[in-house]
Amino acid sequence: MIRLLLLDDHPAITSGLSAHFDAAPGFTVTAVTSTFREAMRVATTQPVDVTIADIHLDATLTPRQVSSLAERCKVVLFSAFSREPFAARLAEAGAATVVDKSARIAELEAIVRDVHAGRPTRAQRPAASTSSLSEREQLVFHALAKCATPKEVATSLGIARSTVYCHIDRIRQKLGVETLQEIVALAYSSAPVPPSGES
Repeated sequence: MIRLLLLDDHPAITSGLSAHFDAAPGFTVTAVTSTFREAMRVATTQPVDVTIADIHLDATLTPRQVSSLAERCKVVLFSAFSREPFAARLAEAGAATVVDKSARIAELEAIVRDVHAGRPTRAQRPAASTSSLSEREQLVFHALAKCATPKEVATSLGIARSTVYCHIDRIRQKLGVETLQEIVALAYSSAPVPPSGES
């Protein structure tokens, strides 16, 4: 059984990951945390095999923090900024690998299994392009990045909820993802990063 610790301050991401890994054979989610301090408390008091950690929380993870966490369990960095130089520096500090948030959740699962087993991690697919989405699909896609529910998207766009689900289904097909949680994760990873000081 692979015991997971999830470290991410975005509820849509953690809920999607928790739902997937709780149902996946051979996994159990030990804890879900939103800060590095909480993650370290769990890792030092409970058995954890692998931590899936976002890079950007209330503050960006530092190499020292990644190194400290990696002393207690294997660390998979899960970030929309996986190709940035600082992500490589965090990996060098002790993380097993860096996975982009555009990856399919099934691919993340396979990578976590590889990391736990000590195998080389498999290459990720390129990030899905949103250029094929229609204007209305783009609106729905980016509303999901703000954690809007389908009902809230329908209200804000003045369309029926069933129409929103039709858009979501087409988005899913065009981007090659399988679930609403994966669409939300991809939408969130594609959203612009607000300037420092903004939420």
